[in-house]
Amino acid sequence: SSNYISCAEHLARGEGFYSTGFDQANYDEYKRTNIWKKPRDNKEIHPYTHWGPLYPLLLAILMLVFNINALFAALIINRFFYSILMTIMYLMLTEMSPKRIPLSVSVIVILSINFFPFSYVFGFVWTEMTYIALSMIAVYFMQKYLICPQNRELPIILFCAGFTALAILCRYIGASVLLSGLIVIFLKDAFIITRRKIMTGLLYSSISVLLVFPWLIRNEMLTGYLTGADRGVPVKIVFYKSISTII
Repeated sequence: SSNYISCAEHLARGEGFYSTGFDQANYDEYKRTNIWKKPRDNKEIHPYTHWGPLYPLLLAILMLVFNINALFAALIINRFFYSILMTIMYLMLTEMSPKRIPLSVSVIVILSINFFPFSYVFGFVWTEMTYIALSMIAVYFMQKYLICPQNRELPIILFCAGFTALAILCRYIGASVLLSGLIVIFLKDAFIITRRKIMTGLLYSSISVLLVFPWLIRNEMLTGYLTGADRGVPVKIVFYKSISTII
């Protein structure tokens, strides 16, 4: 949360994707005063690379448009994407269910954003709701792709690729959505590899990757890693500790 807020504040001031990292004292004071203090030493300001750029960018846009702080912007974003998620779930269920599901069910669920503990959790500066909603929109278009005729596949694939890229830019684990999309493409009309499926898979993956590519290249140039950090370090530590325990 501290990094998201810090990056959003830098973006809102027109300073680019930078962050001061985790600062609990500054975060606590920000909640009281709405002022994110700059560090005295500019060496404490680092390029924002460890996480995707979408969430702090959304925070900064709302901060500038509505003249609000990052905490209130996060509340708006979380409620908005929760509503989108419930709407997408309703659409998916109505298409899969043999019986019509009343629209009132979705409306009641969406209105639950005003109830505790939802209203409390949505105040957190977390990417979970945004990521889940974007991923489910991509999954929704995957579902549409499975049942659509061939002459209507292109716009659905384009939408699916776009939301897949947004999910990756929100959280790098969104790459799993890309993999799921490729599996869905090859599962359509029985698992038979055809030239059309190969071309569709290349189109979907190419668009998804191209939209994310500039950010990954930036990370590589700044840190030497596409995702901005050596994600294998925790895995290596667990592996070495396991080996040493066995030995």
